Amino acid sequence: MSIKNFFGRYKFLLITTFFLLLFLRILFFQVPLFRNLDLEISLVFSFIFSIFGAFSGLFLLKKKEKLIHIIALNFILIVLLYLIFILLEVVVNQCPLTSGVFFFPVFTITTTSFGLFLSLFVYALEGIKSYVILTLIFLILIIYSLLEYYFEPQLFLYNPLIIFFPGLVYNEVFELDTRTLIYVLSILLSSLFVIFYHLLAEKHECRRLKKFELHLKIIPLLIFCFVFLISETIGLNTSQTKLKKIFSFKLTDKNFDLYFERPVQNHFRKEIYRLSVEYYFYTLSKLTELSPPKVEIFVFQDDRSKKKFLGDEVADFTKPWLKQIFVTEKSFQQTVKHELAHIFLGESTDNIFKVAGYFKLGLIEGGAMALEWEWFENTPLYYSALIDRFIGKFSEQDFFKNYSFVMRQSYLSYIMSGSFCRYLIDKYGIDKFLIFYKTGKFNPAYDSSIENEFQLFLNSIRNIKLNSADSLKALALFGGKSILEKSCSRSLGRLKYKADNLFLNRKFNEAEKIYSKIYSIRKDPESFLNILRTKFFQKKYDEVINLYKNSETRNKINGLSSIRTLIFYALSLAKRNEIDESTKIFDQLKTLNLSSNWNAYFETLSLLINKPELIDLLTENSFVEFINKIKNEFPDNPVILKNIIDSIDSRSLDVVVKNSTDDFLILSKCFFRYIELGNFVKAAEILDLINSNKLVSNETKKYQFDLMNYINKHITKGEVNLK
Repeated sequence: MSIKNFFGRYKFLLITTFFLLLFLRILFFQVPLFRNLDLEISLVFSFIFSIFGAFSGLFLLKKKEKLIHIIALNFILIVLLYLIFILLEVVVNQCPLTSGVFFFPVFTITTTSFGLFLSLFVYALEGIKSYVILTLIFLILIIYSLLEYYFEPQLFLYNPLIIFFPGLVYNEVFELDTRTLIYVLSILLSSLFVIFYHLLAEKHECRRLKKFELHLKIIPLLIFCFVFLISETIGLNTSQTKLKKIFSFKLTDKNFDLYFERPVQNHFRKEIYRLSVEYYFYTLSKLTELSPPKVEIFVFQDDRSKKKFLGDEVADFTKPWLKQIFVTEKSFQQTVKHELAHIFLGESTDNIFKVAGYFKLGLIEGGAMALEWEWFENTPLYYSALIDRFIGKFSEQDFFKNYSFVMRQSYLSYIMSGSFCRYLIDKYGIDKFLIFYKTGKFNPAYDSSIENEFQLFLNSIRNIKLNSADSLKALALFGGKSILEKSCSRSLGRLKYKADNLFLNRKFNEAEKIYSKIYSIRKDPESFLNILRTKFFQKKYDEVINLYKNSETRNKINGLSSIRTLIFYALSLAKRNEIDESTKIFDQLKTLNLSSNWNAYFETLSLLINKPELIDLLTENSFVEFINKIKNEFPDNPVILKNIIDSIDSRSLDVVVKNSTDDFLILSKCFFRYIELGNFVKAAEILDLINSNKLVSNETKKYQFDLMNYINKHITKGEVNLK
């Protein structure tokens, strides 16, 4: 049969499949991230084409159709859909075409080839057996990946039916990196060996080729086995054994093991890690009346390393069913209690993933936030009041219905859901909340409806007194959009990543062109900041001033990007001797009182107003290098030293403490630095100072103060092993 006759015979199959897949693509326009032609939608269609390639291939082979015609059918479908998808991306989504558009052809061609390979592999079986075996192969491959995700620490997966699954969605950029291309080539090469043999046999109908059939079926299996054996080496997976081998530095406690990617050289810092987790265990056990089995905590050197081994560089995370937590050295103190809370809550559940019933993210993350009960320098309750008063009105459905939780900026969702969960715990007790967490249903645990309780919760936070400065603080902390709310998030994220690298390499002019392109598509505060920043670092101070004055975002605060924009504008004014206006802006920023760290940052940069010649140092160095250089201009200035507390000596710490007697956070950082230096006397004086000045003004500070007392007590009494 000619190819023309073949398509005439199966035109209904081709047309029906084409329009069904096109309709499916249109449906995905309603789903964030899937509306763009990038990784997510490519993953979906790669799975569909693996199924279609395998089962349609087997069906047509059973009909004695030529393999070349079956291949043509599949690849015509891929090409037609790909061209239409590109058109939709440009015309409907109006997004720039970046390397993300290559995921679709690479993934679908590979999975289709693999599907055809499987159909040829089982074709010789008679009748229904071939379909049963083919189905079993698909099930085995799916189950294998599920088991790998369940038992191994990684978030990402490689599977010939989908090629690559990234895990969490918080990363803005995914690329066809080396390990993915190696995996793709191995699948293609293996599949094409068998396909090519059958094409030759079909064309020449030569019996001599029959003697090579077994060899050409063994070769793909050998390739698969080889890739499987070297999978850890090339980064296709990260096993428990591999991770523990890399994280060879270990601290052991009866309740947990701490694994570090690089050794902790400072003995006292090592004990701060251990005693902090010990205290977290104590407080969580007391609150929940639960006690999980031994927990393993892996502390990565940085986010880049975490992405390399586990697949995510944005968020720390836990796998509650494995009792494993993954954080970085930098984020340890901020996130490890939150991740521990997930494990404690998981002990109340009976599902295999040890998470809230029905996998409700509002309960999963809200519950952990309720037990952690700290964010920045206050409780989530205070920040919930800011959100409710100044950001928008929300209902329980925004956080506890299906996956509405992820549709907003993550901080906002975490804080609002966490505050509501804490409200339930404080009002009705932990036992009822654990029933709610376990079942995912509100009514078995509580007599009233979730709608009524959420409204009562909102009424309670509306009694919290707020001032005018709080409105700007709310806009700064909770303005902006989540990755799911942004337009063209993947393609523009990829352009931004390229521009960021150019910026880091001080290729500011090239970076500015890309940032400008991004801003022309998505006029958000972050894009505007990046243009302004590149001009500032090129010392185009007049352009910075004019661009800001003529912008639509002038004098508007919408996220922390707006704060950074104001900083560059104020410093540019100082370079043009507009001292009063620059001073006014920094004074306004200080009144926001975002946090002690932000205030220290504002105070440091405001020193440059009266010495504008030093501003050039900021454009010529990293911030750490800049601080070290201006220390010479402002010797022993506590404002400068506050930015580098983690690296200064006891004498410099004394200067900071003397200047920060009313700043709880700065004093707490000084306390931990004194402990690291082994100066326990000064550390104890910090505790006395906090107590005498009554700086413990909210529950978050009380919790931190109790932790400091716990560490001070156990270290100074010699109750820990410092070897």
